[in-house]
Amino acid sequence: MASLEDGGMKPSDVDIIVPPADGKDPSQPAAGLSSPFWRLPVIHGWTRREVLLSAAAVLALVLVLILTIVSATIGSSMSSQPLLADICTDTNCLEAASNMLQNMNKSVEPCDDFYTYSCGGWIKSHPIIPWEVEGRSVFSDIREKNEEKLRLLLEAPVQRDTPASFERKLKHFFMSCLDDYGQLGGWYVINTWDEASWNMNTAVRKVQLDFWISTFFSISTTVDTMDRSRNMIRIDRSGLIFNPNVYIRTNQPVYARAMTSYRTLLDAISRLLVRDAGQEPNDAKILTFVNDVTQFETELANRYVNSQGPSSNNPLDNRISIRDLQIRAGAINWRDLFSYVVTDPATPITDDTEVLLYYQDYIVQVSNYILSLQTNNDLRIFYNYMLWRLMLVYHQHLSWDYIHAYREFYVAVTGRQEFLGTWLYCFRFTDANMGWALGSLFIRDHFADDNKAKVEELAIRIKLKAIDELSQATWMDQDTRDAAKAKVHV
Repeated sequence: MASLEDGGMKPSDVDIIVPPADGKDPSQPAAGLSSPFWRLPVIHGWTRREVLLSAAAVLALVLVLILTIVSATIGSSMSSQPLLADICTDTNCLEAASNMLQNMNKSVEPCDDFYTYSCGGWIKSHPIIPWEVEGRSVFSDIREKNEEKLRLLLEAPVQRDTPASFERKLKHFFMSCLDDYGQLGGWYVINTWDEASWNMNTAVRKVQLDFWISTFFSISTTVDTMDRSRNMIRIDRSGLIFNPNVYIRTNQPVYARAMTSYRTLLDAISRLLVRDAGQEPNDAKILTFVNDVTQFETELANRYVNSQGPSSNNPLDNRISIRDLQIRAGAINWRDLFSYVVTDPATPITDDTEVLLYYQDYIVQVSNYILSLQTNNDLRIFYNYMLWRLMLVYHQHLSWDYIHAYREFYVAVTGRQEFLGTWLYCFRFTDANMGWALGSLFIRDHFADDNKAKVEELAIRIKLKAIDELSQATWMDQDTRDAAKAKVHV
C-alpha cells in the first residue's frame, strides 16, 4: 500500500473507516448478506445508506416543489374560467346548444372543409326543394318555428273578449280566413247585374277606393316638387296580370300556354262562384265572361305597348289639371273620384287641382276605348273586367276550392309546385293585415322581460365592438371615422 509520502495517494482517495459502536468491523458483510452493495463504507463520515436516503429526500422535495408550481398554475387557470354555476343551463340554452351540435357534421375534418363541418348536419336535415332554393336558410327555419308558435296562439281561446280587444279582433280575423267568406253579388253570369241601372263611375270609385284595387290605372300620392310640404295625387298605368307581350304574342308557345291556363283559371273561379250562389252554371255566360276579361286586358296590353311614354321624367313636365284630364280622358269622372278620397276641407279637389300623370297617352287611349264600349252598349266588357280584378284579389279569402284553382294556374304558368297549407296561408294573410297586433301577442307569450334585457345588452355590446373596430380602422380618415361612430348610437 503506497504511503502518503510516496505521493501515490491523496487523502481523498482513502476510506476513513470508523468502527461502529457495537465494535463490529463494517468492512465485513452482515450475517446472511454476501452482496458487496451491503458493504457500507463511510465516505466523509456518511454511510452509503445515509447518502441514498438523503438523495431520496432531495428528490421528494423537488417533486413537492413541482407539484406546488403545477397546482398553482392550474388554480390560476381555473380561476380565470367561469365556474359551472356561471354557465347557462336553462332550457333555452340547452336547446340552442343541442341545435348547434345537430347542425354540425363532426365526421368531417374542420381543417379540410370547415363549412361542411359546421353546417353539414343542418344541410342533411333540410334537403332543398327546387322551388325553395332562393329562400331556404337557418333564418327561414326559425321563421317557420315562430309561425307555428303564433298559429297555436291564434287558435287558442280569446282571453280578453271585449269590444276593443285587439286579441279578439286578431283571432276572429284569422279564423274567418279559414271559413267561407260568402259570395259576390251583382254579376252578369248569375243574372244579378242590371246594365240599365249600373253607374260606371260609382263602380270604378268603389273598386279603386273602397277595395283599393287598381283597374286600368292606379292611384297613389307623392311629394309635390313645387311645394315639399304638400302631397299630390299620382296616376299610373296598371291592370294586367301578365307582361303585355303575353297577350300580344300568342303565336309563341310559352305565351299561348300561359293564356290557356289563365282562361282555365277564369272559368274555374266563375264556376265556383256560380256554385256558391246556389245556381247551375250557364256555360255560354261563363264563356262570355272569360272572353270579356281577356279581351279588355288584351286591349290594355296593346295600349301599354303602343302608347307614347313620358317625354321627360321631370315631374314638372308631367303635371296636368283635373280640368284638362277630364277633357282628354272623359270616360271617368276624375274630380268625383278624387273628391271621394280627399275629404280635407283645407285642400278641396277643384278643376284646377293638378295631378301627376306620366303616361297621359295611355290613359287617353284607354278612356277612348271605354267610350267606344259605351257607344256600342258593350260596357258589360268593362264591368266584367273590373269585377274580375276584384275576384282575382279576394278569391284567396274564400274557400279552399278557390285557392286550389289558383294553385293549378300558378303551377301551370311558373312550373313551381310550392303551395301553402290552409293555416299557413291564413296566418300569413293575418300577419300581412294585422302584423302589429300579432307581434304584440307573440311578445306577450314568448318574450319575457329578462330576455328583452339580454337582447338589449347584446345590442349594446355589438355597438361598443363596432366603435372599437372603427377606432382601429386605419383606412379611414378621422372625419370619416367620427361620422361612422356618430351613427352607432349607444
